[in-house]
Amino acid sequence: MSINATYRMTGVAKSTVLKLLVDLGGACRKHHDQHVCNLKCRRVQCDEVWPFVACKDKNVLPDEEGFGRGSIWTWTALDAESKLIAAYHVGTRDTGCAYES
Repeated sequence: MSINATYRMTGVAKSTVLKLLVDLGGACRKHHDQHVCNLKCRRVQCDEVWPFVACKDKNVLPDEEGFGRGSIWTWTALDAESKLIAAYHVGTRDTGCAYES
């Protein structure tokens, strides 16, 4: 669901929805980093997801480049048996980011 649809549906301000997303994302990251460690995975499946922020790369204006707009890649490493996300990395689609996850 989009942010605009969320604030229209709930009746709260758009800035409140955005703040909640930032706070929730930080809490999820902290929980994952504290509790998902020392795994004994026998098989790991890796994949990437390609969303975009605000617009696709071809529509990013020159003065908006480098401000978090355009394509972004979420790299995941999944335990094949439990389906637990063992590791993740958000970045670009290059070899460095693939190895980071």
